[in-house]
Amino acid sequence: MDIESKASLKVANLWAFLGMLITAPFIVVTYKLYPPIMGITIGIFVVMALHYLIVAFGADSKYSRIIMGTVNPWLIFSYHMLLRHAGDGIVPGLSLAQGSMTIMPWVLYSTNERKLQLTMIANSFLTLCLPLFLDGWGSDEFSNKEFYSQDMTVALFAVAGMILFICYILSTSSYSSLQKQNAKLWKDMETKQQDIQSQSADLKSYVAKVEKQQAENEKRQWVMQGLSELNNILRGESDWDIVKDRFLSHLISYLKVNQGAVYVVSDEEGEDVYIELSTCYAYSRKKHIEHKLDPGEGLLGQAYLENDTVYRTEIPEDYIRVTSGLGEALPTSLLIVPLRHNEEVLALVELASFREFAEHEINLVKESGEGLASFLSTSKVTRKMRNLVSNAEKSSEQMREQEHMMRQNMEEIMNAQEEYSRTIQEKDEELKTLRARILELETS
Repeated sequence: MDIESKASLKVANLWAFLGMLITAPFIVVTYKLYPPIMGITIGIFVVMALHYLIVAFGADSKYSRIIMGTVNPWLIFSYHMLLRHAGDGIVPGLSLAQGSMTIMPWVLYSTNERKLQLTMIANSFLTLCLPLFLDGWGSDEFSNKEFYSQDMTVALFAVAGMILFICYILSTSSYSSLQKQNAKLWKDMETKQQDIQSQSADLKSYVAKVEKQQAENEKRQWVMQGLSELNNILRGESDWDIVKDRFLSHLISYLKVNQGAVYVVSDEEGEDVYIELSTCYAYSRKKHIEHKLDPGEGLLGQAYLENDTVYRTEIPEDYIRVTSGLGEALPTSLLIVPLRHNEEVLALVELASFREFAEHEINLVKESGEGLASFLSTSKVTRKMRNLVSNAEKSSEQMREQEHMMRQNMEEIMNAQEEYSRTIQEKDEELKTLRARILELETS
């Protein structure tokens, strides 16, 4: 039930109580002056008492108000008609009191009950107007002159005035109560609205926090997926030349950047350190470009010496160009990330794009670069080991060849010695033979 209906119910209940107080004297007056119609006044009293009791016990007062607003005007109408004898005019004071009753529907019903209110007003006007066109119903057995007397007329006028005054007081009280309740309701609504606004702000803050957390989770998941895919490339091959191409191509595609390159630091023993372009991709196509630079030279050389990431959104005109079949253009942003293994820079990744890099994208390049640096370190160690094994095998082969040659030389020397010994023996034999002949000749 709304506030206005509650106010109307309160007024109706108060009116029923005051109506009983007004009706009680009329029961006594009617009993003394015109007993045949005393039951009508009792009926009016009973209707008002029933309404009061119904509301007091918390029951629905809608029907009791309808009965009070419908039955009472007809009871008063019947009282008026039975009081008049045939041929008598209307009782002026009673008609005025009856007319004052037509105001009651405005008091008993709220504006939300407009149809019911208008119906009760029409009912009251009907009971007010009918005595003007109908003849009296009263019996000539009882006198009704006292009701036409000046004193009774004044008394009835006073009752009508009292009814009007009560209606005014009740309406004013209802309006004042309604204003207070509306003010209280408005204040409550403002308080609730402030609470709702506060809750809405808290909800918006919570939603923003959840959305931020969700965005961070999506970025984290994006980084993890990229690392997984790039690590699969590192695990799937052992050849550095194949891995570097696949790694860079996939990184450029995953980041949706325009151009990228991998530079390897050459630090062979006995040679000066330099940075050499190892592979380059632009628009997912490999570019065959040769480029070498010294440490400290350009942004790449600085990134190598400082062992730190370089991110630029203002790029010198003569530094780098993104090339495609349509021509060349200066990129919007440039990212250079050193690839470290055990705090040693083994290579650098350079990425150029026509958009700026987000923080989580830079983190992906850094974290994936550690895996590529580890792979490069392993590849270098493997290459050195292979070179050592190869050199050892070559040395072993050379030693075997030298040993074979030495054996051949030894065999030749031994053969020469044997031939020399045979020659000596033969010469000795010949010398012995010659000496024997000389001795024979001397003896002969």
